[in-house]
Amino acid sequence: MNSFIRWDRVRERIDNEAWAKALFDETKKETDEFIQSYKDRADRITGWFHGYNCEKCQGRLVFDWKNDTEHVCSVCGTVNRGEALTKIWNNLYRIKANQTVYNAAVLYRLTEDGKYLGYVKKVLNFYADNYADFKSEPPAKIFEGKLLNQHLDDAVSVMTILLGLDMIYDSFSKEEKDRYYKDIFFHEAELFDFFANRIYNIPLWIKCAQTMIGLFFQEEEQIRKGLYSRFGVLDQLKRGVTKEGLWYEASMHYHFYALQPLCYLLYMIKQRQYDFEEKDFLFSKTEKMLEYPLKMVFSGGRLPNPNDAHPVIRIQDYKLHYEYATAIFENPLFREICGTFYEDASSEGGFPRLLFNRWPKPTKRTLFQTINCPESYTAMLRNGSTEVFLTYGALTGLHRHPAVMNMEITFHGDTVSYDIGNGGYASELFAEWQRKSVAHNTVIINKENQQRLPEGDVLEYDPSVPYIKVKAKAVYAAADYTRSFKVQEDAIEDSFEVKAWGEYLMDWFFYCEGEIKCPYETEPVEKLGEKDGYQYLFDIRSFKTDKDWQVEFETEDKRILVAMEGEEGTEVFIVNSYVTDKEHTRYGLCVRRMKEKTTFNARYTCILKEKKQEG
Repeated sequence: MNSFIRWDRVRERIDNEAWAKALFDETKKETDEFIQSYKDRADRITGWFHGYNCEKCQGRLVFDWKNDTEHVCSVCGTVNRGEALTKIWNNLYRIKANQTVYNAAVLYRLTEDGKYLGYVKKVLNFYADNYADFKSEPPAKIFEGKLLNQHLDDAVSVMTILLGLDMIYDSFSKEEKDRYYKDIFFHEAELFDFFANRIYNIPLWIKCAQTMIGLFFQEEEQIRKGLYSRFGVLDQLKRGVTKEGLWYEASMHYHFYALQPLCYLLYMIKQRQYDFEEKDFLFSKTEKMLEYPLKMVFSGGRLPNPNDAHPVIRIQDYKLHYEYATAIFENPLFREICGTFYEDASSEGGFPRLLFNRWPKPTKRTLFQTINCPESYTAMLRNGSTEVFLTYGALTGLHRHPAVMNMEITFHGDTVSYDIGNGGYASELFAEWQRKSVAHNTVIINKENQQRLPEGDVLEYDPSVPYIKVKAKAVYAAADYTRSFKVQEDAIEDSFEVKAWGEYLMDWFFYCEGEIKCPYETEPVEKLGEKDGYQYLFDIRSFKTDKDWQVEFETEDKRILVAMEGEEGTEVFIVNSYVTDKEHTRYGLCVRRMKEKTTFNARYTCILKEKKQEG
């Protein structure tokens, strides 16, 4: 067995680097407190994590492992109570217990204190003794887990536990390992094998977990089922990853979520020096998946956020993936990005940094220019400090936000117009606002959600300008979209053509950070619609014009001018809207025309404010 972890060097870092010492001390303190009071019960019913939202504002609740009855909102501070929330707390408590198994394994290697090994065995023995009695209440039977609420939760925890056990492998007798496999992990592997039934991030997780069980316990049948079966790991990558390296759910969050179990699995494969047919394919495909986000990240570190995802995601949020990647691949890009995650030696880090990330801050960064990924239906146009990300087709309906031709804009490292992601799958805003077309920078026909899954075509592309023109047919049953962008320094030309078969109401939407300034006389409008997200637009005002017009979004250090060519029959609505929850809002524009064919010709210009002199 190979070993990527040099424990003598880890101890040296703890002794000599402040952040490492702080990580060790804080983890030890928290772990000691948790394992001293750890007490689980087999009769606890586990609830669905995504329902852990505030009843008042839809914000996420804060998990406090010491309090299973009071659940405080992270946004508005409201204390929530109820049996359903306590069941979710049960799930989160068991997840924490499993993460603490990993932490305890690290601490045991560093301190040789037997209480940490004792805790690991206590948790495993509890699971082995009570496995048949665990109960969950998943959102649907197809997601059912055993140790936890969903089999996805089981897979994440199984892989976390196995990564910890791998560090202390020789601390268990053959009899103990045989028992753990027979009474826990064999059943988990069978659960994973049963529920792997499509190309999707969850079956990828559970098949990686099944394979990892096989590797750790040297069970070839589980390795074979995990890797080679229909919907196994290799099948997931062959059918679920584009040639440019994008996971087909086309969400940066789910792209990294699919990558996480692959990083764990590939690490274990190298650790165990396990060889098999198609190993090169598995490693090369995963490497390409890790490279894709580095080509798409905005200059300020924020990632484009199409489809389901957390509200704001940054490349730094996925440090773990690249820190594991440096232990798996000899790729200078991964070492380079790892060197950018921490500004100085005092910056905080986690165990992956402590164990794997020894890379210095790079003296020179690899700068990616304009890139188009036609199989992934994505493009990133860059000109100096101006960047535009565009999606122009749909790969799947899974985790999709119906927003063909959606775009995001960054000026000078500040992403001013963006996809808002999700605030939580069980929240009201998720279903009725965040996942509706109207919440995105696209065009809506007859105030109805985009229902179809159109493919996108590149009509023209010149990266030297940069310029792109793309088309999606039948975004609606009788409407084709063509959109082009020409990007200059501090200016973007945007032409959005809608061609329909018959006359329809067409609404062009654009949302932006900042306070909106409108030089025209406006009239208040009570509402723009009753459904498909329109009901969540508020503080609406409008003006009508057939001429060219311009408004402005003002942020702390920028003015974003939005100008549009005039066309007969145009009405402009200024709207306010929600973002992640009802406590956070942003302004937007809705440009409405009743047409059979029209082109919304817009220009976005960034003007930096002069910095005030101090003193």
